[in-house]
This record gives sequence, structure tokens and C-alpha cells, in this order.
Amino acid sequence: MKGRRLMNLKAIVRVAARSWLIMVIMAMLELMFFPALASGNSVLNIVLNIAVTLASVLFAYAGGASSGENDISYGELLAKREEGGYTATAQDRAKCYSRSRALAGMFVGALPWTIMALVVLITGVGYVHVAAEEVPDYLFPAAEDLAMTSHEIVDLIARIMFSGFLGFFTFVDNAGPGLLDYLFLPMSFVYPLAVFIGYLTGPIQHRKKLKMIEEGKRKKLRKIRADQRRKKRQQQPKQPKPEV
Repeated sequence: MKGRRLMNLKAIVRVAARSWLIMVIMAMLELMFFPALASGNSVLNIVLNIAVTLASVLFAYAGGASSGENDISYGELLAKREEGGYTATAQDRAKCYSRSRALAGMFVGALPWTIMALVVLITGVGYVHVAAEEVPDYLFPAAEDLAMTSHEIVDLIARIMFSGFLGFFTFVDNAGPGLLDYLFLPMSFVYPLAVFIGYLTGPIQHRKKLKMIEEGKRKKLRKIRADQRRKKRQQQPKQPKPEV
């Protein structure tokens, strides 16, 4: 029982790790290339950031779909091996398709950022937010004695953790002081949810894969038959032309 729980936990972490990896990669890319993406045109900025975010979400979705399809394929292979007398282990079972483990993986994937988002909300109780243009530059302060409140420190850490969405921070801050504090929580579920939805399409992806394999076999068979007919025609003796 203990070994089974450990294998299930590893399977859950495997699903969650996809979300962690994408979130970290997007944060690094945004921090490195955001100045290059930013422009003086606010509409162009919005379009570019939406395009980048959609691309990363689709990447997370595709990763989840691939993982779901692989787990179904492994489950079918395992079932065939069991028919031949093989006894499946807990590790084998943990590699099979499971919606419940994928759901748990979604919540585990969002957990670090969800905790940070909740801390932001808790420390923000009673905090008076100011307009975006009045917020000091905490990363590059002009004054050495710049004092930060506990909420401002937490907010800075949260902005770094959620920097995968860095391109939207300016627009949200301009839309309303403190609004970003409430958006961190749904942001923490963007990539884990995309991975989870992609994983749920595993059965559909598997059927498409099997269909493609069958179509490939039929095309190959038609080609073999066409080659056989061509060779047969080439091997037939030519009839002599009648004399006039």
C-alpha cells in the first residue's frame, strides 16, 4: 500500500512538473526579452503579450495531451502483457492513464504560486494601494533608505514569481491600484489547467494516432500491391507485332 501511494505521488508530481517547467521558462523569457517586446504602442503591446501567452498555453496543452496519450498507450500495452501472465506492479499502474491523478497534478502544479497569491491577499488586507505612477521602483530605488512595507515586499516577490505574465502587469496596474493582487490567484492555474485539459484529451489523441497508423498501413499495402502489379506486367512476355 505504501509503495502504491508513493508511485501515485510520483505520477502526480510528473504531471505537475510540466506546469512548473513552463512557468519557470516563461518567467525567464519574459524577464530577458520583455524590453524587446515592449513598444510605445499600447495596442501592439497587448497583442504581442496575448500572442506570447496563448503560444505558451497551447504548448502546455500539447504537453498534457501527449502525456495523456502516452499513458493510454502504456495501459493498453500493460493489459496485453497481463493477458500473457505478467503481474503488474504499482509502478506499472502509476504509468497508466488516470483523470484523478491528472486533477491532483493540476492542483499540485498550481500550489507554489497559489500559496504566494494567498499570501499577497492576506498581507494586502488594510493596505492602501496607490496609483501606478506613484509606486516607487523597488528593483532600482533612487533612494538608499527606501522603506518597504511587508505587503510591498511580498508583492515584489509575487511579481517575480508570476513574471511569466510580466507583459500584463503594466496594463493591470493602470486599470486599478491593487487589482493585480486579485489576479495572481487565477494566474497560478493558467498553465496547470492547460496541462490538465490537454491530458483529458488523451483518449481522443490516442484514437487519432491509431487511425493514422491504420491509414499508414493501408497506404503501404496499396503501394505494395501496385508495385506487385507493375512488376507482374513487366515480367509478362511481349506479344510480337503481326506482320503486314
